[in-house]
Amino acid sequence: MYSLIETAKLYGLNARNYLAYVFMKGAASHNWEIPAEELEPLMPWNVKEEDLSIVTDEIDWFPRP
Repeated sequence: MYSLIETAKLYGLNARNYLAYVFMKGAASHNWEIPAEELEPLMPWNVKEEDLSIVTDEIDWFPRP
């Protein structure tokens, strides 16, 4: 997980949104068995910030102290 987070940040992605995107894609599979050829497009170097637009920033809904 740490490697994915740091790699996502290295590629300029919001790490929280990136992980939510990957989990959403995994949840779309019937049993979380994702073939290797479907994993490569989910790697941070293949994901663009606009791909993450399907993930909402609901954390921004919470009031800040």
